[in-house]
Amino acid sequence: MLTLPERQMAQRAEHARSIYQADIPTGITFEQCIEPTFWAHCVGRLKKNTLIELLSEDGSFDALLRVTDRDVGFAKMRVLRVWKNEDAAPAAGETETSISEKLPRILFVPSGATKGWRLLGFDGNTVKEGIIEKASAQAELEAYKQRAAA
Repeated sequence: MLTLPERQMAQRAEHARSIYQADIPTGITFEQCIEPTFWAHCVGRLKKNTLIELLSEDGSFDALLRVTDRDVGFAKMRVLRVWKNEDAAPAAGETETSISEKLPRILFVPSGATKGWRLLGFDGNTVKEGIIEKASAQAELEAYKQRAAA
């Protein structure tokens, strides 16, 4: 008979992962919340397997997400549970635009300690700097986009 070794349960769940509550402002849809770049300014707090409980202020949805991957400017989530209030009216002026429309980019820094090409993430923060060749910077940009899209 196959059994789970005791050491596989040595750490209590509250010590192995964090659980956050995110109060989602009126007008933001659940679909926008699961875009990897929606979490661009929060990735410093997140690590793999972090749980996030979403509570919409207008009562249109609540959900539980698990972080599956993160990097500078994005965090990927797996939806564990979602409830949507089908009776909730859409917020005034609500649009279905994707947060991913603000793409990452590369730029050249001509002087300073980190001169060369710099990769900026979805949130505008530096992902990598001091890249010597433009072709290498473009390859880093494509790899970054693929990690976010996968």
